[in-house]
Amino acid sequence: MRLRLACLPFFMLLGCGESGSTPTGVDAGADPCVVHTNDGPTIQEAIVMGETPAARGGEIQDGVYHLTAYTTYITRPQNGAPDTLSETLVVQAGVMRSSGRRDGRDYFRAYAYTLASDTKLSFRDRCADAFQGDTGEEFTATPGQLLRIVGDHVYTYDRR
Repeated sequence: MRLRLACLPFFMLLGCGESGSTPTGVDAGADPCVVHTNDGPTIQEAIVMGETPAARGGEIQDGVYHLTAYTTYITRPQNGAPDTLSETLVVQAGVMRSSGRRDGRDYFRAYAYTLASDTKLSFRDRCADAFQGDTGEEFTATPGQLLRIVGDHVYTYDRR
């Protein structure tokens, strides 16, 4: 496993919420800090020579998303085994709740998001109120897909 902690979306860095689960889905009354079920597929990181694609922005749709691809763009060869991930992301009314597993470690994060620009997100922690601000995370959104771009990493989520 390569150490790339600084490149993770910030929701993967800290955990919050109770253990257990609620049914995966968009629930208007759900407490954003209650962990939801991660029923996404397990995927392996793809490492690609080239430049990270530019963010195009778009309208982020409410719904349930599964992480279907995780791509790291590199400009020179690297050593290390690819990461293994699984994640379910629930987006609703300006809040993102993420429940997943990365290289054998579970994580959960809930945060409010706003658009810092046409292609850039800004976040505020919903569980501990510990984080607020611009993470440099960019995005491309279509009705069926959300790409979160963090440095040279692209997380691709398909909407269920």
